[in-house]
Amino acid sequence: GKERTGAVAGEIGVLDIFGFEDFPGGNSFEQMCINVANEQLQYYFNEHIYTWELREYGREGITADDIEWHSNAANLNLFTARPLGLFALLDEQSRFARATPQSFVEKVVKHLGKSPHLRGDRVAGDISFAVQHYAGWVEYDVSTFLEKNRDAVPPHLITLLGSCSSALVSELFMAVLTPTGSLSGSTHNKR
Repeated sequence: GKERTGAVAGEIGVLDIFGFEDFPGGNSFEQMCINVANEQLQYYFNEHIYTWELREYGREGITADDIEWHSNAANLNLFTARPLGLFALLDEQSRFARATPQSFVEKVVKHLGKSPHLRGDRVAGDISFAVQHYAGWVEYDVSTFLEKNRDAVPPHLITLLGSCSSALVSELFMAVLTPTGSLSGSTHNKR
């Protein structure tokens, strides 16, 4: 731990077990999806595990009032908020045949550019932006984001998989999505 006036301060270290990705040559749609999944895992860890641990400390009479952790909720909302999160903007742009990577970046910067967790410019030809994840800044090259986001599972396959005899597979394809993209548990597909 760090020394404070001769005393050793307590410190909690968290090992990144979630597989965060940041490639020096550029990060694509897949890396962004992996990193957002890791953001969600980190959020769950922060909000549930730390809170649970603090309750346990309280039951055991251990003083832990000064334990603080950084919430990544604002960063997660940058991606998952509706109607103006990164994924919502990507879905919107994916529906337009004339949308380009440049128009997507312009839309992102226009609506999210004031966020301290996003860096990007509306400069002609710029098809990237950077996002501050809990693990650090990552620059994303969006040149293939629209194309990859348009690659959807055909509706007849969703129906087929939703009628699968495996309860897990059926639930995955028939459950309603919450605003943050989680499965709601309801088996009425409203995608």
